[in-house]
Amino acid sequence: MSTIKVDTIQTRAGASEISITTLKADTIQNTSGTSEIGIDTLKGASSAGSMSVVGEGGTTTTNLQQGLAKAFICIDVSEAAAFSSDDSFNIASVTDSGTGSYGITFTNSMKTSRYSAPAGGYSASGHAVGTQGESTSGTSVKVADNGGSASDLDCYTTITGTLA
Repeated sequence: MSTIKVDTIQTRAGASEISITTLKADTIQNTSGTSEIGIDTLKGASSAGSMSVVGEGGTTTTNLQQGLAKAFICIDVSEAAAFSSDDSFNIASVTDSGTGSYGITFTNSMKTSRYSAPAGGYSASGHAVGTQGESTSGTSVKVADNGGSASDLDCYTTITGTLA
């Protein structure tokens, strides 16, 4: 295998985008000793900018954007801790909406109100956790104990689907 080392790749017209039909690489790595490679965006060639990657089996492709989580949140309500989101992505805010009810607002909206939003809780006693009231701008997480009564519990949800 050959090695090509360059400081800058630029189109002849000086444009900031370079179109490559196929790029095959085992690793894309910064070897200059600086903290960044200098790639801000990887964009597919389709009008939507979608990009396909070869799946684990090596014979099929997967749409990269569709396979990524669009939002996630871990909500901490335990042990009198201040109500907060311990860890999140694409979440603008989370609101304590009452016992066992948490409102979630996305930073970037979903395309439709029909997306996958599985939820769970951190409990050994069998609480039920689910999402309801999905909209393009957010959702809510509801938590109940084994008897069906609303219950405060640390919980989480991950949103998959299509961003607007």
